[in-house]
Amino acid sequence: MQWTVLKEYIALGAPLVLSTLLSSSAHYIDGFIITSQFTPDDYAVFQYGARELPLAMLLANSLSMAMLPKFSKKNIESPLAEFKSEVYRLNWLLFPISILLLLSSHWFYPIVFSPQFEASATIFNIYLLLVISRLLFPQTLLIAKKLNKVIVKASFFEIVINVSLSLILAKTFGIKGVAYATFVAYTFEKIYLAFACKRRLNISVLKYLPTQIYFVMSSLLIVVFILVEFILY
Repeated sequence: MQWTVLKEYIALGAPLVLSTLLSSSAHYIDGFIITSQFTPDDYAVFQYGARELPLAMLLANSLSMAMLPKFSKKNIESPLAEFKSEVYRLNWLLFPISILLLLSSHWFYPIVFSPQFEASATIFNIYLLLVISRLLFPQTLLIAKKLNKVIVKASFFEIVINVSLSLILAKTFGIKGVAYATFVAYTFEKIYLAFACKRRLNISVLKYLPTQIYFVMSSLLIVVFILVEFILY
């Protein structure tokens, strides 16, 4: 009996462990690409800027973990409504913070670090865009319904896209291209999972995402990013 339970835990947990390993390796892969194609100074600039908003990761992961037991039940209509409400609140918190950091990063980076790391602010601003993917939560539903193999497949695609685009964009945009590739890869992963959630569970993104505020805030964040990076600086 114990072996049967253990096998079930391994079958469910192994894909999540593999997915975590694949996702966490992205940062090291980016570093390897930077060191192989650019100077040590460029690597330092990238490392100081490649910092995702910690609050976004913390709150998004906490919400996802808190909702897993509720989504594991058969009837999830009520949890879906609660989930959507919580995501709505996160939108109003995380997007404004990200926008404020976008507007001020080129000012505070030389002060907090040193003037030689002013270029790191651009890398940081690109990583701030990751909040767009952080506030998509199809993985929570898929994990709750034990569709963990889909998570692994999405993580694999994310790595492939990240590496491929990093090599391509680095030739055009320099170290910024590697950061852009990370943003595209993370966004693709969440979109892929959202489609998988619809296909496998018949749960539309409209059920768990406050689409109006999400798309308005995402668009505003991108507009501010373009304003800061391509017009002001």
